[in-house]
Amino acid sequence: MLLPQIRSRVVFPIAEKLSARDVRSRVRAINGELAMPWVERQRRNRMRLAEVIQWAKHEIPFYRDLFAQLKFDPPKLVDDIRYLNNIPVLTKADLLEAGDRVVHPDALAYLSMQTSRTNGSTGASLPVYFSPAAKDESAAVTRISQQWLGFGDDDLQLHISSELPGEVPREALREEWWRRAATNRISVECASWSDENLDAVWQAIQRHAPFLVQGHPSTLFHLAGFVKERYPSSRGKFKVFVSTGERLGDTQREMIEEVFGCRVANRYGNAEFGIVAHERFLPPPDETGTESDITPAEATARHYLQIFDPCVWVETLPASPGVSGPLVVTSLVNYAAPLIRYATGDESRVIKGRAGVYLEGIEGRVHDVVVIRSIRYSTSFVQDVLSRGTLVTDFQFVRGPGEALELRVALHNPRDEAAVRSQVAQVLGEGAVKLVFGSRSQFIRVGRQQKFRYVVDV
Repeated sequence: MLLPQIRSRVVFPIAEKLSARDVRSRVRAINGELAMPWVERQRRNRMRLAEVIQWAKHEIPFYRDLFAQLKFDPPKLVDDIRYLNNIPVLTKADLLEAGDRVVHPDALAYLSMQTSRTNGSTGASLPVYFSPAAKDESAAVTRISQQWLGFGDDDLQLHISSELPGEVPREALREEWWRRAATNRISVECASWSDENLDAVWQAIQRHAPFLVQGHPSTLFHLAGFVKERYPSSRGKFKVFVSTGERLGDTQREMIEEVFGCRVANRYGNAEFGIVAHERFLPPPDETGTESDITPAEATARHYLQIFDPCVWVETLPASPGVSGPLVVTSLVNYAAPLIRYATGDESRVIKGRAGVYLEGIEGRVHDVVVIRSIRYSTSFVQDVLSRGTLVTDFQFVRGPGEALELRVALHNPRDEAAVRSQVAQVLGEGAVKLVFGSRSQFIRVGRQQKFRYVVDV
């Protein structure tokens, strides 16, 4: 049997060939782009932006109609990037209405397109499409983001995921085995933040001693509190924690670093684009720039997330440097189903640097804790469970004094109500919550900016 430390060197090329993937060459290509001088990289990125929009204008039905109406001329972007503002922002409602008109007519018929769904954390859940080349690009970005943290081919990674109900099909289990073996990944499931579940996660970390642990920051934060009380010798069991799926707070970062003696890396991504930006522990060489442009070392010290600029074009609205606003992203690689000026539903600030551009101060996707029958659950766990069968567009817990905990659920199809009732009962227990089915318009917004939260007190 191959040692885990060298297994990926053997299995990854085999898995890549059997699945007709080409990830390693994309890793080399993207790293080559990132190694170019920043001035040259900016020029090439602008050319990519013009090319993908020009392609969409002629080949994608949705954009063909839109750009004809706007009389939009993509080559003008090469000379004046401000011309991009003439394209209206694409919202999730627009994408839902457009359906497969955002996909090349031949792609679904002749390509092995991957269809996935957004998880609904920043709006209604909806399908997104990836071409084989775009899937390879996304996988390559994941590997490069790990390289930025010092993770090597021989290192182990442990992912903490939600424990989902029901049986997993045999084919899915086989595919998952190949993924784990090819990437030196160990998966540990966690259903709740009970002492029993947290202890099982900690025992797995101690047993495998991974270089990198990945999961929701809320789960690692609760694990840190549990371990601090139970296991005094907890430092040094892993080197890096990668936060994913939720907003990482400063208190969470500090607690995790203190208890486990590790470094914490934040990242930003979504179902529509994969990883968009990532913290970088191993910065590139410094480059010349204006005094106002931060250096790579300064970006690392401030926990800024470097944008994968050869793959995505990122803006904030309003488009003012250093000002927080809604994040708008354009894919530069997914030609079969391009998303152009797509509103992600999150907010951040785009910071200009000497060797790239960065995200700072990401807001959005705030998850909460809900207690059901004395067991603490993260709403990210409930989200993972409900989004598994693609029946639910979104949900919200509503707590009232002296009243039963209410779970409001918006469905894709009202006929799926019985299936969701069964799913909720299986996970949370029969009668644990009062289920109310309706539309997202019935969800409660909070605060001056009317932001969405998964748990609301009334």
